[in-house]
Formats: sequence, structure tokens, C-alpha cells
Amino acid sequence: MNRSTVVGLLVVASSAACALPHASAPDDDSGARADMTIPPDVSRPDVVGDQVISRPDVVEDVQCPTGQTRCGGQCVDTQTSTSHCGACGTVCAAGQECALGICRAICAAPMTLCGGACVDPRSDRANCGACGTACAGTQFCSMGACMNTCAQTMCGALCVDTQSTREHCGRCDNVCNASRTCTAGACVCNTGTTDCGGTCVNPMTDNNHCGMCGTACTGGRSCVAGVCQCPAGQHVCSGTCVSNSAVATCGSSCTPCPVPANGVATCNGTTCGFTCNAGFAPMGSTCVLTCPAGQHVCSGACVSNNDVATCGGSCTPCPVPANGVATCNGTACGFTCNPGFMPMGSACVPVCASGQHLCSGACVSNNSVATCGSSCTPCAVPANGTATCNGTTCGIACNPGFMAMGSSCVATAVPCGNGVIDAGESCDDGRAAASGDGCSMTCQIENNVIREACADTAASIQVRSGQTVRVRGTTVGRTNNGSGSGPCNATGPEVVLRIRAVDGGTLSVAVTPLAPTWDVVVRAGGGCPGSMCIDSMSASATETYTQSGVAGGSDIDVVIDGFNGAAGAYDAVIRLM
Repeated sequence: MNRSTVVGLLVVASSAACALPHASAPDDDSGARADMTIPPDVSRPDVVGDQVISRPDVVEDVQCPTGQTRCGGQCVDTQTSTSHCGACGTVCAAGQECALGICRAICAAPMTLCGGACVDPRSDRANCGACGTACAGTQFCSMGACMNTCAQTMCGALCVDTQSTREHCGRCDNVCNASRTCTAGACVCNTGTTDCGGTCVNPMTDNNHCGMCGTACTGGRSCVAGVCQCPAGQHVCSGTCVSNSAVATCGSSCTPCPVPANGVATCNGTTCGFTCNAGFAPMGSTCVLTCPAGQHVCSGACVSNNDVATCGGSCTPCPVPANGVATCNGTACGFTCNPGFMPMGSACVPVCASGQHLCSGACVSNNSVATCGSSCTPCAVPANGTATCNGTTCGIACNPGFMAMGSSCVATAVPCGNGVIDAGESCDDGRAAASGDGCSMTCQIENNVIREACADTAASIQVRSGQTVRVRGTTVGRTNNGSGSGPCNATGPEVVLRIRAVDGGTLSVAVTPLAPTWDVVVRAGGGCPGSMCIDSMSASATETYTQSGVAGGSDIDVVIDGFNGAAGAYDAVIRLM
């Protein structure tokens, strides 16, 4: 048989194979081709989305990547697949490739397709150097040129390069199959393919050897660019491609979407969601009962906003006061009181008659010393006396032989005029026979000489040259007039003593606190409230103010104050020398 006859038979065989759409086409290396359908694992069904397919090799409801077609159980490119060339099941014959969906002879370099057959233009006498260029007579085709002698290796009637000729690779008649190329005298896999166990495969598309030898794509995945991938709209869960839109495997998750009570789970292909049943509305991640206007939900049921048991938006009953009833205006709780009672805060209290007020839930008299005026505290009872009440404020009545002094009852028989403040005395100027000088003949401060403020118009305490006047009182209960600024911090309640020097001379005022628990401060000089601050910064210490050159008949104001808000009883000794 001559070469032309061989070429003709190859062309006929190739054409016949292309005409058989369902013919089997194993690789020349006797291995499975890279684009063949992977036999399914019939030991378990395939899972697509949230459905179990009874035939694991047929999955109709999944979508292949753009440019691929699902044939059987895998996605293939029918433009290049030799097992599905142009359409599923169309198999190209051995020695053919699929180009643009058509089976044609494979002409791996340096072979060239000439007249439907693959020839080597380097050694083919009929196509020497190019298709249709024939060598004359007995010439040889060597290195693509017609020559009279063979400069390479004679294999039969052909002059060939055994380093690169596929039919005579390395030696005569050593033929490389269609998936291999003769390189340096050896049959090696074509460019873009890899030898896996003696078979040349494309690791970018081979489902049995995806990316590298032995890596098979399973569970509905296909080899795309060397990576096992699920079809578009699917992801892998437990080794199987599942739907992104199924509530059991939503988005990229393998965990079912949560199902709320009174609702159903949903999936938009990316994230889980839910819809509520009729009569329910979404609230956060739950479905809650929807109520008509004027109602709200309590314990899973719609209740009235106007009911005192479920007032407004509450599920707790309104409180019921004693001697009253609870109310509800649809928004907030309230109450009304029974006849004879009135609201006070959150309670109903009795309505008192004129001249009475409420104490501990009962009406009491305004004139009683136990509940005087509007107070609920008994009036204080002094020693040697009794408490009184005028219907507004408490007072005292002293026993015979005693007289009222402030809130106390003191004995009336005192040695007045001895210059010492004895029991029952509030002052002593040593002149018990005289009054009208600020200290009465009974040794009581007269004419209201204890002032609350500088602006008061009370009389003065008079002192003469060589005389000592003592005054005793308290700042407790007095007013803080705010005149205590300065480093002394004299911010307690204060009294003002206006002292008239009847004669000229040097005036001194020594003030001693009568209790060790407070710090007295004296301010005087430069008028009232005084520009000089006298304070030893020590509690119970005597503070002395002295002014020389006092003109006869002049008045000097001395302010008795307390440090840092303190108050208490004092003893003031006034001398004019």
C-alpha cells in the first residue's frame, strides 16, 4: 500500500468517525479523556438545591457557567469537547480534535493538515515545505526541501528527522499518538496537557485530574480553570453542590434558615429572611400578632388600651388606691377618690374640716399643741413651763417665778447689775437701776438691739468710758444675709450689734462661742457689714475686735457670724477705755 492510499484511508476513517455522533472515543493513551462524562457515584443520590434527585447522573435544574453546557452529570464546552463536540454525545474519532464544535484531524506540530490529512511538510514528498509542493522523480523531502540525497534518517522511502517526526520518534516506526508530540526524539504530551498515569490530560478542564493529577471533581462540580467549581447559583456543602436559593442552604451557608413561629423561612439567594402568616407582622426576627386600633398584645392575645387591666400599652393592671378606684384614659393609668376623700399624690386622703389638717391619714386640730398649725410634730415643752399653740405657731407659758426667754423659761429673781450674766439674764451692764441703754433694769436686751441685718433700725447698746457691758445670744435661727465673703468664709447665720460709744476712747469687743462645736467670726470696721475679718480659724476661740480713737456719740457695728455656715450661742464682752 503506497502513502497516498494510507492518507486516503485516514481521511475516510476520520470522516466516518465524525458522522457517528454517539461513538465511543477513548484516548490513544488508553485512559479516559479529559472531556468525558465522569461516571456518577450511584451509591448516593445527588442533591440539587433542597431536592434529592433519584438519578445522580442527571441534574436538570442547575445552571452551568457561561460558555458551558450540561451533558449528563457535568458541564462541558461543546466547542472543544471531543466527547460532546457541537452537541452532547457527539464523539470525535481517535486522532481528531474538536474545533468550533466540529471534529477534525489533529495535526500537532510539526504536522500540517493538507487535504484532510495530517502530513509532515518536512519529509512528505507530496507536500514538501508546504501543502501541494511535490518532489520530482527520486528526490527526497528533507527538512522541508526537495533534495537528491537524504541528510537525515531513511525510514522506508521517507527521509525523516527522528528527533521531531511523530511517526518515527527517536527511531523508525515509533509512532507518537495524537495527544503527544515528538520532542528531542521522545513522545511528550502536547502543550497545555500533563501526563497523568500515562494519559495526557488538560488539568484546566479534566474532571478526573483538575489542577493536578488525581484530583477529581465530585458532587456535581466541574473543572473550570483548574479548579473544581459548582455551577452558577450553587456552593458546596458536605462535598456536594447545593442551591444558593434553597432555605436549607441559603447563600453560601450550609445551615438551614431559621423558621420563626407563625411564619415561613425565605432565601433570596444571598441571605435568609422570613414572611409572617396572615394576622402576624414581623418584629425583629419574630412574627408578632397584629391587633386592631386601640388594642395591643398581652400574652399572645389582643387586649384593649382602655382597660384598667391593660391600660395604654401595658400588660400590668393599674394600681387601685385605698378609698378610690383606678381609671384609664387609653394611654395612662389614673384614679378617682371616693366621696369624703381627695387625691394627694398617688393616694386618696380624707377631706378635713376647717381648722384641721391631715396627719398620718387622719384629720387633726390646728390648735392642738400636738399638731399645731399645719405641723404634725408636737410643740416643744420648756423646762418650768408648758407648750402653747395659737392655731398657727407654737409658743410657751412659764410657771410662776419664771419668765420666757426665747424658747426657755428662766427664773425672774436674778442678781441683775453685777456685770455678770447670771441665769435668766441676756445682758448685764452693771447698771440694774437704768433702762433705755440697750440692757434693761432686769438685765434683758431691750429695744430689739439684736439686729438681723445692717439695714435694721433697732436701737444701740450704749457703753460709757470705763464700763463693761456683756451681751449673750445665739445666731441659731438667724438669717444668712450673704455678707460673709472673704478669706474668713463667714457664711453662717449672723447678728449685728450696734454699739454706741457714749464717751470717746478705745472700744474692744470680745466674742466667745458658748459651745465648742462652732467657730465664731467677727467682722467690723469701715461700716456695716465691716471690712475687717477676725478669725483665729479655731473653734471655741475668743475673737476680739479693737478700735482706738472712737469719738464720743459714734456708733460701731459689729457682725457676729459663723465660719463655713456654722451657728451657735455666743457671749460678747464690750469695753470702752
